[in-house]
Amino acid sequence: MWRFKFFVNEYRFRALWTAVCIVITAVVVWAFAAVVNRPLEAAILSGVLASLATSSIFLMTDKYLGKSRLNLEQVYSKLGEISAHVQSIRRLGIRDISSRAEYNDEFWKSTIRAVRDTASQRTELIMVGRTLEKWTGEAFAQDFAEALIRVLNKGGSAKLITLSPTGRVAEATRKHSDRDVTRGAKMLDEFIETRVLPKVKDAKRRERLETRRVDDIQLTFTMFKSDTILWTSPYLSLADTSGNLAISLEPNTPLAAVIVNDFRRLWEAHQVKPAQLFGR
Repeated sequence: MWRFKFFVNEYRFRALWTAVCIVITAVVVWAFAAVVNRPLEAAILSGVLASLATSSIFLMTDKYLGKSRLNLEQVYSKLGEISAHVQSIRRLGIRDISSRAEYNDEFWKSTIRAVRDTASQRTELIMVGRTLEKWTGEAFAQDFAEALIRVLNKGGSAKLITLSPTGRVAEATRKHSDRDVTRGAKMLDEFIETRVLPKVKDAKRRERLETRRVDDIQLTFTMFKSDTILWTSPYLSLADTSGNLAISLEPNTPLAAVIVNDFRRLWEAHQVKPAQLFGR
């Protein structure tokens, strides 16, 4: 009799476990479909759902096999803490935190096209990087040129900061990565002179595109700021930085303002020298 009773309980446990797994799978699929374009919410929601799934399994085990001591009230308490953290993140204007590698070419193409499509007289495009060579290469050059031309013709401005080809960091970068700062500087200068400035309507608007070069160790971060996003990542080494932490923010928040102020101090510092472009 005892064996038969155990078999029945174990059978009921397995059946209910299967049912719960099916329900959880359906909820996960629905949830990810609902937030497919919201990576931060997707990550948090997946964690919450995983916690609920684990809680359900342990509670059922406790009911039918007597092996768990999980308290459902503790689960609800943890969910409340998660919700509070989510609200704090939202107040800061944080959209996403991940590695730089997660921001692929499609992300950047859609981002620079959004600059082109939303450009206005108030637009200020800010780009900071060791060379910005990716943007002047074949994959991005057309979209980058169109965005700059549209911003300038609308009366907006663009500020670009890169490393100085003559600095010590530039030489170290050549040794420890595949980036050639001298080549990148030349590509950027030629790109601006041949693909952007000739299509800007007047001289005053052409002057609203400024490029500056940073010497030595002042360039500690990379940054992209437009009307729709602020994205930044620190430079933690001279080698490939694709694994570095990156953060994207709403551009009009206090935290974003702090980051932009750091850029402005760098821009105005006397060690930052204007780039010498052809004929400028």
